[in-house]
Amino acid sequence: MEKDIKNFKPKVYYTINAKTKGYNSDSDEITYSDVKDIADYAIDSVKWAYCAGIMTGDENGKFNPKAGTTRAQAASVFMRLYK
Repeated sequence: MEKDIKNFKPKVYYTINAKTKGYNSDSDEITYSDVKDIADYAIDSVKWAYCAGIMTGDENGKFNPKAGTTRAQAASVFMRLYK
């Protein structure tokens, strides 16, 4: 079983936030079923990453902001981020 990468998602928020300069996501909606669980400080970055197709959520339509992240999930995010 793969181990989770601790604190990955908060670090991704900061990385992605750096790429959001000048991006307006005010009109875009996030459709994750657990969007209410995403921290206020991270919502703009998550919204941008969702709209850009970088963070796609799980097979149940959830973002799972409090869950750990596997190496495979992290690799997928970074591959999409640096395309």
